[in-house]
Amino acid sequence: MSLAAVLFLLGLLYLLYVYGNQTISYLKEQVRLTVELKNDSKDIAIQSIKAEIYKLADYKEESLTFISKEEGLQIIEEELGENLSSFGMKNPLYDVITFNLQSQAISNENLNLISKELAKNEAVRDVYFQEKLVYSLEGNISKFRYIGLGVAIVFLLIAISLIYNTVRLAIYNNRMTIKQMQLIGAKDSFIIKPYLKQAFFNGLMGGILAITLIQMVLQFLWSIEPEIRVIAGNSNFVWIYIGLVLLGILISILSTRQTVRNFLKTHRDDLH
Repeated sequence: MSLAAVLFLLGLLYLLYVYGNQTISYLKEQVRLTVELKNDSKDIAIQSIKAEIYKLADYKEESLTFISKEEGLQIIEEELGENLSSFGMKNPLYDVITFNLQSQAISNENLNLISKELAKNEAVRDVYFQEKLVYSLEGNISKFRYIGLGVAIVFLLIAISLIYNTVRLAIYNNRMTIKQMQLIGAKDSFIIKPYLKQAFFNGLMGGILAITLIQMVLQFLWSIEPEIRVIAGNSNFVWIYIGLVLLGILISILSTRQTVRNFLKTHRDDLH
């Protein structure tokens, strides 16, 4: 149970990391680049700009949108609830093309390079994106990764310590039996073997119990907010579950092996 509890916490931490990364990727892909076109731009020039965007290595499929200045004005009027043309105002907007990039391409340096390349086209008036948002995302991502790594290391050290001490306490009651078997000539490998088998079983059952609890938590979260289910694929969970079972078995076996060896090396009089 103690092993399952520790593995459960480690599993939840890793799931938080996976969902956090996927959420960050999703937010980065919401950053839109806007290409503002000159008023005298011809259709052929507009098509050439679109083709140039489609050729970008990190272009996000089906994200390109062309908005004419008339459509843009209509959107503004709907948001304001006012008919601006009734005031005799000339449409101040420009035709624009907006598109998104894949998450790995979202950095201020890369976006500035792409903006400069697109701005070379004679039909382009300006290219811009939300620089402050990108700066904020980059800063938060760095903090998230460092904090997550630190917490993961601390959790792993705590897990190893707790499991080791739990195994030691479990074997402590058999310390005299272990020493007696050694005194009558049993080999160390023969003495350790049954304990390793039990450790394997404990690690396996602890891992299975941990992933069962994690799956219950996920099912509960998915029932509350079904949309979060699509953030991380099933392959993420498969590897998490396999990793937890293997980690449980590995730590349990290593802890048991080390504990039994310590008792074998201890003098009989010191075991009381």
